[in-house]
Amino acid sequence: LVGVAQDDAKTVLAYSSVSQMGLMTVALGAALAAPALADAAIAAAAFYALHHGLAKGALFLGTGVAPGTRQPLLYAALLAPAFVLAGLPFTSGAAAKHALKAALPEWDAVALLVSLAAVGTTLLMVRFAVVAAKSGHRNNARTSRLALVAWLACAAASLAAAWLPWAGAPPPAWDDVWPAGAGAALAALGAWRGAPWRRWRVPPGDVLVPLAARGHGLARALRAFAEDFDRGALEAFHALRRRFDAVVGRAGALAAAGEARLGPAASLFVLALIALLAL
Repeated sequence: LVGVAQDDAKTVLAYSSVSQMGLMTVALGAALAAPALADAAIAAAAFYALHHGLAKGALFLGTGVAPGTRQPLLYAALLAPAFVLAGLPFTSGAAAKHALKAALPEWDAVALLVSLAAVGTTLLMVRFAVVAAKSGHRNNARTSRLALVAWLACAAASLAAAWLPWAGAPPPAWDDVWPAGAGAALAALGAWRGAPWRRWRVPPGDVLVPLAARGHGLARALRAFAEDFDRGALEAFHALRRRFDAVVGRAGALAAAGEARLGPAASLFVLALIALLAL
């Protein structure tokens, strides 16, 4: 939801990665909670990581390469990995989600939560498509042929990952279609209503922004405390120094008076007695 309100294509993709890492964490957590399911859960997490790495890598590369709507074919190639991430049928995204659900057959809530996550992913990918189309008009830099080839190869690999021998791409199912449809419907509703959630936009970095503000406030408070402490310590030192000087002055005056009346030996005895009483 934070990523949907962003205006930079790579920031939108970054928030999508946060969401996808959550799904992989579910698989690893299931492996720890239910050791009997560990092999299937870890295999599902590994395939999910492969699928996400290829699709998200292609999207990040394409953001800096594809010139947006100026070349519709390249723009379509840019969006193809977004469909993969959304988990549309016959994609590695659908295969990865089916693998995750199959690895946790006893946890009915996981299937629903994975489908709901796909709704959010679709919404993010629609936002990415809009932002990328707008940024494409501003992208006038020339792209090297090597970067173009690398991006297209990564995009092709993300599309082909569903057909790996161990992926077992399943036939299209209702669970693959309704999350993408729901995400697209929410995006259309937001566009029709003027995207009201953008009034509560969170700046990129979300948690780090208030933490940084709190850190600056804490640093100012610590500096003020240190200044007050230094001031208080200095004042206490000067007061102690004045008291010490006064005691030494009185002791010196008493020693001088004793020496004048009783002699040097008696004066030293009086000073030793004062020192013992002070201790």
